[in-house]
Amino acid sequence: SRLDLNLFVVLDAIYTEGVVAGEGRTLGGRRPALSQALGRMRRMVYVRGLAGSSWERLDHGTRLDRSEVELAGFYAVDGTAADHLYAVGIGGEVWNHTSTGWTQLDSPTESTHLAVRCLGDGRVVVGGERGSLWILSDGEWKEVAHPWRDEVFSCVETWGERCFIASDSGAVFELSTGDDLLLQPFEVPTMSAVSWMASTASMLWFVGGNGVQSLSAAGWCDESPPSELLS
Repeated sequence: SRLDLNLFVVLDAIYTEGVVAGEGRTLGGRRPALSQALGRMRRMVYVRGLAGSSWERLDHGTRLDRSEVELAGFYAVDGTAADHLYAVGIGGEVWNHTSTGWTQLDSPTESTHLAVRCLGDGRVVVGGERGSLWILSDGEWKEVAHPWRDEVFSCVETWGERCFIASDSGAVFELSTGDDLLLQPFEVPTMSAVSWMASTASMLWFVGGNGVQSLSAAGWCDESPPSELLS
């Protein structure tokens, strides 16, 4: 089962200490502020079980000492088990965690990575700034060629054998992960922009400022909250 590895829970402490400016708490202005905040987090990683156990550190080998001035931090972590994780972040860094600990991998780009997702066949999809989109397979990187170089890919989600990419602009794409690695726009009904995606084995959700849509074998379903709650 997938572990809960959402690193943004630890940002609460940073907000309390006043490190992040107020505008960093808003979606539209968060990227520079959170980059600095995550850089001050020095590649911190925390983990807990989904049953609600306490958070524990999982960053031996990645975490910088407070005395070090290097700007480094993770934006996203994904994996299939505690001994099979990938963390990506500022400056294009990619780290892999196995039973022997963390190892920094060679990265194909210096563009900041914002999203990572492990595919069922062992490959890893990484997306980020300047339209950066890569697949790691057996230790080799392959770039996904596409014309949307101005997009910032901030969310990657899988659903069965399918893979979806969302960008900061609200656009959604579907990535064909066969030999061709084809990226194509994907339309979500009634939604002008999508900011996040999440999935289970049977359903995929698209979340945006104007509602929520789910996709299952039965088709599309509008799961938006009442309009008065969105105003």
